[in-house]
Amino acid sequence: MGLRLGLPICEPHRCKCGGTVDSKGLQVLSCKACTTGTSSRHYMCNDIISRALKQAGIANVLEPSHLLRSDNKRPDGVTILPWANGKNLVWDFSCRDSYAASYRSRALRAPGEVAAFGEYQKSVTYAELESQYNFVPFIVETSGVWGKAAVEFTKRLSELLWRHTGDKRSGDHFKERISLEIQRGNVRSVEETMSTVCVWEELTYM
Repeated sequence: MGLRLGLPICEPHRCKCGGTVDSKGLQVLSCKACTTGTSSRHYMCNDIISRALKQAGIANVLEPSHLLRSDNKRPDGVTILPWANGKNLVWDFSCRDSYAASYRSRALRAPGEVAAFGEYQKSVTYAELESQYNFVPFIVETSGVWGKAAVEFTKRLSELLWRHTGDKRSGDHFKERISLEIQRGNVRSVEETMSTVCVWEELTYM
């Protein structure tokens, strides 16, 4: 909440990268040296997407090696069976830091501008897959805003989850789990800059 409201969340201190973290802690959300929050968030969100698809009756594989590009990049997951229009689904998750200085001009235009730019970048990166697969760039901002492609994907997934589980709120639970991992990633990123864990450990546990 402090990050979203621009409130002080910590005392100014030195980051492990050598820079200074101010009282708002915004710099660490995109710090290249503080990767605990971003890496764990990336893993957990992809695991949530994969498990939700399986719960909806759609088998899938994480980090498919057969889709490895020449630059060693690969999407985060692919379904075994077709998703729509006779094509399998390929997705790639990313959390873009809407507080980063490099995104500031975009973030100030309107909510979701940073996510939209992330979707464009992902679509360019995996353009060669779009002729054979339904590609979904699943982008969420650190502020909690979802990209349009992620929203549309979640609507479809929610319908399938309801059909297979009988639980009308299963789609809402999926969105809540993703949103929670975004905030946990923010907490871990700030926590990593501190020499002692203090109360952040309790927040991460929650």
